[in-house]
Amino acid sequence: MDITVIVGIVVAWTCVILCLILEGNRLSAFISLSSFLLVIGGSIGATIIAFKTTELSQVIESIRGVLKPHHYDFTEKITELKALAVQARRGGVLSLEDSIAKQDDEFIRTGIQLVIDGADSELIQKVLEIRSVLRESKRKIGEKFFDAMGGYAPTLGIIGTVLGLVKTLGSLSEPEKLGEGIAAAFVATLYGIASANLIFLPLAARIKANTKKESLYYEMIQEGILSVHAGENPIMLEEKLKAFVVEHVSQNGKAVISQSEGEAAERENAESA
Repeated sequence: MDITVIVGIVVAWTCVILCLILEGNRLSAFISLSSFLLVIGGSIGATIIAFKTTELSQVIESIRGVLKPHHYDFTEKITELKALAVQARRGGVLSLEDSIAKQDDEFIRTGIQLVIDGADSELIQKVLEIRSVLRESKRKIGEKFFDAMGGYAPTLGIIGTVLGLVKTLGSLSEPEKLGEGIAAAFVATLYGIASANLIFLPLAARIKANTKKESLYYEMIQEGILSVHAGENPIMLEEKLKAFVVEHVSQNGKAVISQSEGEAAERENAESA
């Protein structure tokens, strides 16, 4: 589980609360159930209008991906694609048929099957790109959902403030309550701005980052499959795919990828033999 999201939200809201306390405010003055329902409930409702029922399940999946992101092992996948390249060069592309059943990712299975079926590189690239675009569009639903909530929340906060001011100004016969009423009215604006900038927009940014990493991962796989289809040297394939992981692989992955030229030469000689 990735706790950075939870830690970030806790730190942000703790700082806001401490700021209120240090300024001498009473926290009870900032607790308003009606403002909370208007801003949070209203934002969720307004955002749901913009999405289809079938798309909402992807939003839930995106939240899961934020709290427990999928681990993409770039290094392991490079090693696997290199092994496929070695196998294809030694036994031909038909020898890859046994490898399909071992794959748990349909994207890779589709690519290998196209290679075995003798499809040309243009067709393979087109099919895999279409699958990548469809996957990315599904992942972006969660990003758009929270981005939309980040836009609606401040506006609904202002609406809540206006409603509060209307109620307060309707009681001008009791001037001693004006100050308290106006202050309470602006709580809704605080809720709207705070929730947008400390929850919704950061979540959208995190989902976007996860989507970008996943897209890079599958772009690397696509390039690897095309290289296997073209019969490229496994060592050259490995070196080419390393470019995809320079800034995205874990520290352990970097250590595994960074191999000496002597080791690379030994592997090349072994494969040539």
